Amino acid sequence: MKKLLLLSLFLSLLFACEGPRGPEGPPGTYMYAASFTVKEGDWNIYETSEPGRLEAYYYVNIEIPALTQYVFNNGIVLVYLQTGNGVKELLPSILNQGENLDTGEYFWTQTYISDYYYNSSTRKGGVGIYVVDSDFFLDFPGEQTFDIRIVWD
Repeated sequence: MKKLLLLSLFLSLLFACEGPRGPEGPPGTYMYAASFTVKEGDWNIYETSEPGRLEAYYYVNIEIPALTQYVFNNGIVLVYLQTGNGVKELLPSILNQGENLDTGEYFWTQTYISDYYYNSSTRKGGVGIYVVDSDFFLDFPGEQTFDIRIVWD
């Protein structure tokens, strides 16, 4: 019994000791994660009146303080559209749409795309989200929720 007690005391002292501090490890990876709900009134409309050009879409810019010049140059920005029931789609996302009209069935696609930016004069960064319909008729996107993930080291 005495031997067992001495052995356990010796082992606890052996493993409880701390040695010298080792060298500093490599820098870690950082992540920014947030969800944004774009309300119906937050969407902006871009239209051109230039002859011969069909351009019309909805867009919104989301300012993100974590998107600095360093992150803009060295990071990765991912934007997801929450499509419902716990499903998220990485942008770009193409959603097939359809409608029954008096004149028959009507089909189009609604494409969600994103980009990110950093303005060095204002020192502000953010994400732009765009909704483009394949027929260029403006089909209002309504309230949508987006998840944004930014990773940098």
